[in-house]
Amino acid sequence: MARDKSPKRPKAPKPNAKAAAKGAPQRTASSGSGFARSAVATTLTYLAIFIVVICLRASGELNQARERELNHAAAAAQEAATAINNSIERAQSALLTVAQLDSGAPLSNAAVLAAAQSATGASAIVLSNGRKIAGDGAPERAFETALARSDSGHVLYGDIQLDGVQQTMIAVTQDLSGQRTAVTLLAPTGALKRLGARGEAFIAPQAEIDRRFGAADFSKEINARLVDGDDKTRQILAAAPLTKSSLAVGVRLPAQDLRANEQRTMGVYAMLLFGTVLAGVVLCAVFFAQGARMKRTEEALQETETRFRIAVDAARCGVFEWMLAEDEVYLTDLLAKLMGADAAGKFSGERFLEFVHPDDRAAVRNALKTAAAAGAAEFTFRAGPTDRPLWLQARGRLIAESDRPMRIVGVALDVSDQRTTEAQLQAAEARLRDAIHSFTGPFALWDARRRLVLCNRSFANTFGLDPQMLRRGAPYRLIAESMAKTVRADRRHENDPEVREVELVEDKWVHLVERNTSEGGLVTVGVDISAMKLHERQLVNSETRLRALVDDLNRSRSELSELAKKYEIEKVRAEEANEAKSTFLANMSHELRTPLNAINGFSEIMATELFGPMGNEQYVEYSKDILSSGTLLLSLINDILEMAKIEAGKQTLSPIILNPQRELEDMGRLFRPRAEQKSIKLFVESQSLPDFEVDERALTQILNNLLSNAIKFTPENGLVTLRGFVHGEFIGIEVQDTGIGIPKDDIPRLARPFEQVESAHSRQHGGTGLGLALTKSLLEAHGGRLEIDSEFGVGTIVRALIPLRQSARKNAQGDMKDAAE
Repeated sequence: MARDKSPKRPKAPKPNAKAAAKGAPQRTASSGSGFARSAVATTLTYLAIFIVVICLRASGELNQARERELNHAAAAAQEAATAINNSIERAQSALLTVAQLDSGAPLSNAAVLAAAQSATGASAIVLSNGRKIAGDGAPERAFETALARSDSGHVLYGDIQLDGVQQTMIAVTQDLSGQRTAVTLLAPTGALKRLGARGEAFIAPQAEIDRRFGAADFSKEINARLVDGDDKTRQILAAAPLTKSSLAVGVRLPAQDLRANEQRTMGVYAMLLFGTVLAGVVLCAVFFAQGARMKRTEEALQETETRFRIAVDAARCGVFEWMLAEDEVYLTDLLAKLMGADAAGKFSGERFLEFVHPDDRAAVRNALKTAAAAGAAEFTFRAGPTDRPLWLQARGRLIAESDRPMRIVGVALDVSDQRTTEAQLQAAEARLRDAIHSFTGPFALWDARRRLVLCNRSFANTFGLDPQMLRRGAPYRLIAESMAKTVRADRRHENDPEVREVELVEDKWVHLVERNTSEGGLVTVGVDISAMKLHERQLVNSETRLRALVDDLNRSRSELSELAKKYEIEKVRAEEANEAKSTFLANMSHELRTPLNAINGFSEIMATELFGPMGNEQYVEYSKDILSSGTLLLSLINDILEMAKIEAGKQTLSPIILNPQRELEDMGRLFRPRAEQKSIKLFVESQSLPDFEVDERALTQILNNLLSNAIKFTPENGLVTLRGFVHGEFIGIEVQDTGIGIPKDDIPRLARPFEQVESAHSRQHGGTGLGLALTKSLLEAHGGRLEIDSEFGVGTIVRALIPLRQSARKNAQGDMKDAAE
């Protein structure tokens, strides 16, 4: 490819076709003398340019140093003014608060001074004639002068003795009721001493500052400049106005540092200029000495340009050269590849346009024509396959030389990724706009100048704004004024001033948040909280009702407390009566059992005619009836006595190791004759069972009660099954019969003392109802339990579960008792 002539090198010969096709510029070695002359001319040119740049740079740095010093002085004045303004604002706020408190009911002088304690400075109360009636900390004349000049704003003093020191003071006044005036004197000495020994700060009227500045109004034109002092020396004077007054804070700094800085800067640049000139002379000598080695340098340059082409290819950037007269285009290999050509080289204009997307060919032609007239061109087009084209951005300029035809030389960069990213950004922006407009709450975005960027429909609907007003660029102040017309109340959050709760005239509440963006703009986001506010009101009403309910509950608790005391008394009485009953039954059962044993013994002798015949068979029958009744009564008394012992806590168990299988078989043999009398089949099912600890007498009574009930309530030709099994840590004993059964609703009552299922069947068989209750109590004394399953008219299953080891159970109970204690 052809190249422009460089001021460093002589004119290059025409490149060969192969190199032009590859896009690698060709250079050849030139004579040393020609190179030296060109280099000297270039060096002198650069030297002249560098001298101009050095001068401009020195002037710029001097100006920058002067601006830094001025900015420093202005910042110091502004800092002092800000501190004093804050003190003035606090004093004004404190005095305004005092005035508001005094407007309702006049306060005493002491109360006024106490309420004004937040004001920094000396405070007093002065009458309309200037006489001080309360307060201290400053001479009375100062307060009188402040009252006389209160219409002219804040008053500046410089001759007041406060705490033995002459100080500059600023007065703030506030009218009170009763022709009284509250006056606060502020001593801004702390804010004026922050500069240290380098300069001084002072307070003066703005007119005095204007005179020193030599300006009509410094606050509108400048706030810092260089001026001549009283001793004809240069000084830096800066000023900042005080709020709502004709006073200003002035800062005076000496300009010696600035002058020294200017001298140092001029010295540095003078040395730099001298070194540059010396370096230029040395370079010219070096250029003449290097003429003989130019050929080697050109070869090295050739290699460098090759690396440059590789770097350009890696950046997916190709070079093109369009010969306007011949309408021919030279493409580098990478650009040819990007556009879909087979190889790099020279193409006709029509052939080149075939690689361009059909929709962009006319735009490319027009851009080239424009470049021929304007001297430069920049255009973007698609190239490559039609189904997946690449986006290329081309930039070129017109090259016109006397010995060569005009051509456009430029580069084309692959910007497909950039285009894709832009499309994604546009899609994301569209989705963001859709999301903002679909947001139910008000939303608005403002730029750094507080002008509207965009908002959603809910923003206009919520605040009743005219859509014509919400055009892009509308000022925030104008829209805020329109919004204020629909606002009934505006409450700011205590901890976050950017959060507000706004009540609209439509009895609607909006939670409004306004926060600054990172670019300095503002975003306004609101959420409708009307439902929440309604819920809050409902909660307040509910709380009121709840408080009333709590009061009722407190009264009820007092009544319940009285009832509980009465219940405790009655419970003690009932327990004492129950204990007396159990003791009585135990004593009576013991007293009855002694004569019954005699009755049963004698009736048995008489029934068996042990000492001879009685003479009449009727007496024998009577004796048997007496024996049967006595035996039944003795059994009943024994049950009552056993239950009384358990209830009285006098039942003692003596567990021993027994084999459950042997006990079940012995009990089966004992009850089989009684079952056969009713034609009932009695089966005993016992698998190989381990030994267990149990009170032998209690086990016998449990089995006796369960089998007696099963045989008693099973009709003739029925079936009773006694079985034993292992159930975890328990030995299970189950008695199943095909008797009358029990209704499910009556099962919970069966294990209670003296409880019977009131039915025709139960009345037919009699009984006291102590059997199951006694069985349950004995099982619970062993740490076991009683389970009953029954179906009315089908049969009943009674299951007794007894722990395998009583000692382990007692140890566990003892540990639990110790832990509880």
